[in-house]
Amino acid sequence: MTRPTVPTRARGFTTFQMVGAGVATIVCAAWVMPSHTCHSSRSKTHAAHMEANALTHAIRLYLYDHDDVIDSAFSLDRLVGDDELFELYRLREDHIIDPWNRQYLVFVPGVGDAPFNVVSLGKDGKPGGTGQNADIISES
Repeated sequence: MTRPTVPTRARGFTTFQMVGAGVATIVCAAWVMPSHTCHSSRSKTHAAHMEANALTHAIRLYLYDHDDVIDSAFSLDRLVGDDELFELYRLREDHIIDPWNRQYLVFVPGVGDAPFNVVSLGKDGKPGGTGQNADIISES
């Protein structure tokens, strides 16, 4: 005689366990996201500082090589794409775009005694501001 089989209980997660895991995931995400967002914005600002300084050096090399003096009509477009330009200061179009997808500006005369400054207007794209919206001005 064979014994009747008793259905075994299905193994899995209870609703309580699933809700607990979901809540834990949401709490962890809420804790990590503000920190990640802060680091992301700081890295864009840092990148803009580095790029503005690199553009300043490229302009200086260009002016030195061409025995030229910078004037208010100078544009970074002069350094883009021309194959006759020397490799040290020849730029691609994406090199003159800041981390917020706006073109860097060249202000002549620059701040203080500087003949010029390369400037990004920050996240908001408007002059002035604080924090992420502050203007980023190259060192001269």
